Amino acid sequence: MADWQPIASAPRDGTRVLLWDRVVGVLHAWWDGREWVHSWDSEPIPGQDALTHWQPLPAPPEATAP
Repeated sequence: MADWQPIASAPRDGTRVLLWDRVVGVLHAWWDGREWVHSWDSEPIPGQDALTHWQPLPAPPEATAP
């Protein structure tokens, strides 16, 4: 997995990423054109000044036979 990068370098094109929030920890989110939003409810993340770093999502797991 990639290293954490400063939030200023995060993609602002709707790409889903992991964000580091110094209050709550890791969040899965994307930039909606105005602000960062939670991926689970599409609501703005409160206290966006607490977002300090980001990293791309890891690759999904490989499918395995049952």
